[in-house]
This record gives sequence, structure tokens and C-alpha cells, in this order.
Amino acid sequence: MTQSWRKFFIAAPSILGVFAMGQTALANETPSQTQLLDQVETYHNGGASLNQVNSVFQLRDVSPGDWAFEALRNLVERYGCIAGYPDGTYRGNRALTRYEFAAGLNACLQQIERLIAANSGGDVTREDLATLQRLTQEFEAELATLGTRVDNLEGRVGFLEDNQFSTTTKLNGSVVFDLAVAGGDEKAVAAPEQNISPSIFGEEGGDVDEGVQFTNRVRMNFDSSFTGRDRLRTRLEFSNNFTLGSATGAQAAARNLTAGNRDSIEIDQLMYSFPIGDNIVGHVGATGVLVDDIFDAGSTASFAYGSINLFTAYNNLIYDVSASDGAGFGANITLNDLIQVDLGYFTPGGVTSNPDEGIFGGDYSAGAQLGFDFGDLDLSLAYLHSYQSGRRFFDLSGFVGSPAAAFPFLVDTDGDGLRDTRRANSADHFGVQANWRVSDGFSIGGYFGLVDAQTEQGPDGEAQLVNWLVNTSFPDLGKEGSVFILAFGQPPKLTDSEGSAVPEDPDTGYLLNAEYQYPINDNISIVPGVNVLFNPDHNEDNDTVYVGRLRTLFSF
Repeated sequence: MTQSWRKFFIAAPSILGVFAMGQTALANETPSQTQLLDQVETYHNGGASLNQVNSVFQLRDVSPGDWAFEALRNLVERYGCIAGYPDGTYRGNRALTRYEFAAGLNACLQQIERLIAANSGGDVTREDLATLQRLTQEFEAELATLGTRVDNLEGRVGFLEDNQFSTTTKLNGSVVFDLAVAGGDEKAVAAPEQNISPSIFGEEGGDVDEGVQFTNRVRMNFDSSFTGRDRLRTRLEFSNNFTLGSATGAQAAARNLTAGNRDSIEIDQLMYSFPIGDNIVGHVGATGVLVDDIFDAGSTASFAYGSINLFTAYNNLIYDVSASDGAGFGANITLNDLIQVDLGYFTPGGVTSNPDEGIFGGDYSAGAQLGFDFGDLDLSLAYLHSYQSGRRFFDLSGFVGSPAAAFPFLVDTDGDGLRDTRRANSADHFGVQANWRVSDGFSIGGYFGLVDAQTEQGPDGEAQLVNWLVNTSFPDLGKEGSVFILAFGQPPKLTDSEGSAVPEDPDTGYLLNAEYQYPINDNISIVPGVNVLFNPDHNEDNDTVYVGRLRTLFSF
């Protein structure tokens, strides 16, 4: 016995005398064990009744200086397998024997076995099992004296490790109510010299729609697991997403609310994530797989990841590539504590069901992200290559750019002088994202994105898109769990064009976003906010547009 254990057993109270008196812990003991433990009970208690102790910190005579303190804390608080005297002490004037400790260890093993047998052992961690195994090795002789063979205990620990998880499906979901009111004079339009048909976004200009817009989305996630480390997600969704782009003419006002207008409940995502060894997580999905479902966007976006505005949330030129949201696969590879590599291949909805295209024959995007965790600083470098055939809707700007940035390769096919037909193109997407936690109450982050694209159909054309954003976050401002976010940046802009591409955007527009995320309780939060768009669609002839927002989120 080590010196630290001697000091622990001399100074600490009679822990295992108390362990031995837990009635449920003795249910499976042999007569000889019961007789021995009854003697211990008589010696330490004198017939006094016992009460369960909720926290090891209530056991005043336990020394926090020994490694066993942490083991006791985990066992008591997680599994409730230790009992104490009514006054919350272990009567430290008597020495703690190793036999008493061994009896309590056996009782805790039985408690965990009962949890798993009742299919409620999902919270039994491998760390706790490792602690139990270490204790059984430390008290091998005492356990043998009590009639419990050490090899049996080791076998029981192995059994717990192999059977601690049972196949289960858990339901979680959310309901979003979003109120928005737009303000300003005229809707934003593309610069006249670009000759882009107003119908390309379904808008003909005119007054800003100043009525109150109400959008809702209901999501239900059925998360199933077969090993305890994997997840099969089946997501059902219903929504009526009225776009703020239609109300204002500026797509940069878009909600951070991935949803469409659906008349019925539909399967929005079907995706399976699973471990490959200790350092790789694989992903494969049949529908609804977005880039940020595989690439880590949250660490560098920080609090803005849940922003009410899509442009504020993350780098749209990377994470909202339109050649996605269908089938896909990828992996997250952890190289060490500092570096993670994300790999992904994505297709838009409907591609894989087309026998002429399949998963590799049609529109797609594929690439990698290199992420660095420097403690208070998160940094990522991302690259994607995309191909878009023009046979379906696509948007190179990530749904928040000007008409020219969204569709830089439009052509006039009906001779009316307006560009209204999309062409096949390929593009290289580059992104740098970062977030710095300056202090507990302040973070600063942002991103820069660049797209180089060229035509794959018709006359040659090339285009370059750029966006950037800086955001600041003030967590726990006013209430724990709340955060105030202030962000400013340039939505995707067509900065350079050559050949048959649409002429570049003549001016530079900016977006200012201010919002306050406030939790009502653990399941309800509200987010009031405002967006201001200066020179929307990168056209200084457009009026400034304002959008007031109030989002309410119910989660369960």
C-alpha cells in the first residue's frame, strides 16, 4: 500500500462501511459475504439508518488530495452507488479498511450492471469503466478475501464495455418562427449595363414589400445509433420559406434558414456518420448533404453560425455551393490535437436519381478543408471544385450575392437584349476562415472567399467573385447563454469578368448585421435583429434597404 493510500485511509472516514450498508448493493452477495459485511455494518453504524448521498462533496471527511477522490466523485454522482450516514460524514475517527473499500467497489460494479441490464446504461463511459478496472487491480487481495474473484471482476468489466450500448433512436427537433419587415424605397436591381433579365430572380423591381413576412420551419431529427459511436440521421421537415430577396430585390438579405416552400412533410436529410478507427469519422448521405454537414464551419464561425442572416453565418462561397444538398460522402480526419482534415464530395438534389448522370456524371462539388485549433484561435483553409451543367438552378454566389455574382455566364437567347439563360461552368472556390476568442466576453472572427470560374459551354468566358466579412461577438451579455453579434462585410461581388461573361459589378455594396440572441430558457430563445444593405447588389443607384427581424426558436 502506498503512503498516499495510508494517509487516505487513516484520515478519511469509514467509506466502505457505508458502501457495505447499501441494501441494493448486497442483493447478489453470498451468505459468507453478507455475514462479513453485516459485521462491518454493526461495527460502523450500530443500527443507524442510511440515506443516499447525491454528491461526494457532501461527504465531508473524504480527502480531495487522493486520486480515489475523483473516482468516488464520478461513481457517486453518476451512478448513485455510495451511501452515507444521515449526518453526511464517514465518522473519520475510525480507520477505513481496504476490505470496506473493496465491498463498495463491488457494489458499484453491480449498480452499473443493473443499469445496462435495464437498457439505461448509455451514459456509462469507458473512462468510468477504466477507473473501475484500476480499482479492482489495486484491491485484488481484498476482493479475493471477500469471495469475489478478480478474474470474474475483470470479465464483468469487459462485459460492461462490450454491452454498455444498445441500439436506440432518439428524437430531437426544432420549430422556428421568423417575423421580418423590410423597409426602403425601391427594390434593388442589377446595374443596367449588365443587361440581366429581372426575371432571373423572379423580380421586376418596384417598391420594397413592406408588409410583415411570417416564415416557419419544423424539423424532426430521428438519430439512430448501432454501436454508440455512429449516427444515422433521418430528418423530416415542413416549411414555408418566403425569401427576403423577393421582398427587397437583394439576396444578401436572405435568412439563415435552409428550407423551401413545402406543402407536406418531406425527408430533408438521410445521412450516416460512423468512426473508422480512432481518428477518422466517415459520412455518407442519400439526400440533404450540405458542405457544412461535413466541413467544420462552426468552429471558425463561432456564435455567428446561428445568425439570423445567411451572409453573416459563414463563408457562403465555400459552405453554400449550390452543387450540393443531395447525395454526398466524406470524412473528418484528426491528425493530432492541432490539425483536422475534412474531405467531401457533394451532388445537388435529383442528380443521383438520373441514370444519365449518377453520382459522378452530373453537377458536383468536391474538395477539402484544413482546420487548425490553436486554443483560443481557430483557423481553416478550404478549397472546392464545382461543376454546374446549367440544366438546373445554380448560384455561384452561395445564394447571397448580386445577380451578376450568382449568374456570371448568362446569355441572351431570345434576342430581346436581356441575359436570361444559364450556361455550364466549372469553378475553383477558395476560403479562409478564422475566429479568435479574445476573452470570455469577446470574440472576433471573419472570412474571405474567392471564386475563379469559367464557361464549359458556348463562347469562352471567365469570372472572379469575392466576398468578405468581419464579425464581433459578446457572449453572456445581460444573461448567461446570450450573445450580441455585430457583423459587417461585402456580399459576393463579381469583381472581374472576361470574354462572354456578364460585365463586372460597377460599385461595392455592404451589409451591416446587428442581433441579440437571448435564451428564455433551455428550450426557447428569441433573436431580435436588423440588417442594413448599403448599395445593394453592388449598385450605388439602388436605395439602402433595411430589414427588421424577430426569430423565435423552440428546440426539444
